[in-house]
Amino acid sequence: MITSCPQTSPLLIPMANWSEDVLISQSRFSNSKDLADSVFVAISVERAEQERAAKKMRAGLIWHDIVRDERNELVFHFQLPDITNMESKDTMAIRVSIGDFGKIEGPQESKWERHGIITKLPDLTDDNYCILLNGTSQDLTPKWKSNEITFQVLYNPVPFERECAALKKFVEVTNFNETIRQAILGAEVSLDDLKINDEVPEYDIQGLPPFNSFQQAAIKMAINNRVAIIEGPGGTGKTDVLAAIAFHLSKNLKEDEILFVCSPSNAAADECALRIMKTGLNPVRVVAESRQMLESRVPDILLHRLIRDILPTEFKKLDNIKKKRKLNNGEQQRFKELKTQAELEIIRQRRIVCCTTSSSAMEILREFKPVAIIVDEAGQGSISNVLVPVMTGANQLILVGDTAQLPPLVTSPKALSAGLGVSLMERLGEFGLPKEMLRVQHRMVPSLSAFPNEQFYGGLLLDGENTEKLVSYSSKWKWIDVSNPKAFLSSFYEETKVGRSIGNDGQAKEAIVLANKLIISGIDPSDIAILSFYDGQRRIISRLIRDPIYSTRDKKLREIEVSTVDSFQGRENKYIIVCTVRCNERNKLGFISDRRRINLALTRPQAGLFILGNYELLSVDKTWNALLNCYVNEGVLMEGDLDSMKSIKPKLRTPLSSLPPDDENVDEDQEECTNNFALWFTIYYRSRHPFQCKACNTPASSYAQAIEHLRSHGHRTKAAKVISETK
Repeated sequence: MITSCPQTSPLLIPMANWSEDVLISQSRFSNSKDLADSVFVAISVERAEQERAAKKMRAGLIWHDIVRDERNELVFHFQLPDITNMESKDTMAIRVSIGDFGKIEGPQESKWERHGIITKLPDLTDDNYCILLNGTSQDLTPKWKSNEITFQVLYNPVPFERECAALKKFVEVTNFNETIRQAILGAEVSLDDLKINDEVPEYDIQGLPPFNSFQQAAIKMAINNRVAIIEGPGGTGKTDVLAAIAFHLSKNLKEDEILFVCSPSNAAADECALRIMKTGLNPVRVVAESRQMLESRVPDILLHRLIRDILPTEFKKLDNIKKKRKLNNGEQQRFKELKTQAELEIIRQRRIVCCTTSSSAMEILREFKPVAIIVDEAGQGSISNVLVPVMTGANQLILVGDTAQLPPLVTSPKALSAGLGVSLMERLGEFGLPKEMLRVQHRMVPSLSAFPNEQFYGGLLLDGENTEKLVSYSSKWKWIDVSNPKAFLSSFYEETKVGRSIGNDGQAKEAIVLANKLIISGIDPSDIAILSFYDGQRRIISRLIRDPIYSTRDKKLREIEVSTVDSFQGRENKYIIVCTVRCNERNKLGFISDRRRINLALTRPQAGLFILGNYELLSVDKTWNALLNCYVNEGVLMEGDLDSMKSIKPKLRTPLSSLPPDDENVDEDQEECTNNFALWFTIYYRSRHPFQCKACNTPASSYAQAIEHLRSHGHRTKAAKVISETK
């Protein structure tokens, strides 16, 4: 049964003073408290921004249907106004993922509301959202018109609170491994202190491919050091290396010892579990209660499913009662005891736990102290995020990822400026700790890997054997060279603002036509993905594909994948079409000028890459300019109709030393509040109300409350006066 979205709890550790001079990512800290204080302020600001954004994600419905599934759970299907509709502004503010919390509200006078978990998003089949609502099987199904119902995204404070708790432990816990603590602080740590042993591992592992010399060096380094970092660019086999490390560490586990394999994302945690299973091991996948009703790639190893086979009849009776009504206190306590006993038994049997970094703090896992922690996609894990599993007390920390691709997701400019957007992996990599790089890529044909290799990896990557044979089609288009299957296709359609995002209708249609023609030429639609840098563009493309005008006779076009570049991290497909979206006369590129994001987009394809964009605009950015010059020199910067494309050699613009700020999507009021927060509020270290307004001395118990106070009627003018006097 789905529980309600957790409520916000009070601050868990004292608030520290904000210091513009302390950059979390680069500073070496003399003690745990200084680091924890600095990180805490940054994540508090980030949390307030996320909470504020969630409150704006609210929209009325245009259609809905309520049904009960096979488990008699209440499932709410609904649609929001189309993004092309004049009322679509609220729709475009809605940004959710499967597994997020949401709320359905009836008419105001009804006072009816239910929380739930998002189980489906609009896709190429239909425009429906689905939310699995909390409640019992006895709940009545409401009978209202769609325009009387509202959907609201709910902020989930649990990850933030777990990070706060980890920071608190980092300061207070004394039996935590001191070498790992000192490494995180940035202190000088000797190689002797880092060394655990000098074991020579076995590299021939059943279920995994043969390892090259770089992979072998990484495996040996990881199992023999207290802290280890493995840089794994796309296609270099980092997940196989991770599975091999887990295999070796598991062989040395003593009774009641376990191993954590974590990742910031559920998708990566699933992939780790699948790869470890190939070695013959049987890990257990632990997911948050809110995700236990969702479909999974690893259903057979989910903890909540495994316990079904060993739960006693008493538990099953209580579970049936729970579906009909709330359990009383005694029943609830017994229900929890029986469930916990079964979960502990499974975890002790399996010994390898795969979970997200945040879920590693789940109550059931607190019973265990893992011997080691392996973190996949560690380049996306902030300091506080990775500290959650680290503070379970492990004696070994292995970080695997690619710091040349997406960093931790941070939405607050203030938190970014403090360094929260730099991963713990990147931070530790600067301090001279044991580190290996996987250097042989097997994903892309050599002509596709050449530019990313030189631009983002210093030319260190090598192409694996037979990568040149990845191209498996012969195009009817003469302008596609099978030995160099890539092209930049000129597109000069104007961008448009789509809610708080950006889209480009003309470029979206070009991408769909290109995908359709690839399908007609014989490419399987499941081998094609259209990636956009903007979610607004993804939504436009998805809507157009549902239009019969763009569908092939048997609707094969709906079998391709449409995604954002960011959502495609860790994934690949044979043929990738990239929509750059931006086309304006103001030299504004926004975050598509981010080198890591460009790298991510360019390293997704195996056999073919097609980029749609305005080369005149893109050339003002240094990285895009280098790519365009490369494509011009290779004769693959194209112009014209798809059936008669011609190579062109335009004179590209000189890159600008700095690009103008992209303010289309900035909430100016929030930006001003965030940037001047330290000037408007006194921040107290040990206080029930850590913030106090300098203009009127009003206390606030949280950052969000402080911002709301700042926006109160008639207050901004006085606050601005205080700022000018302070400056």
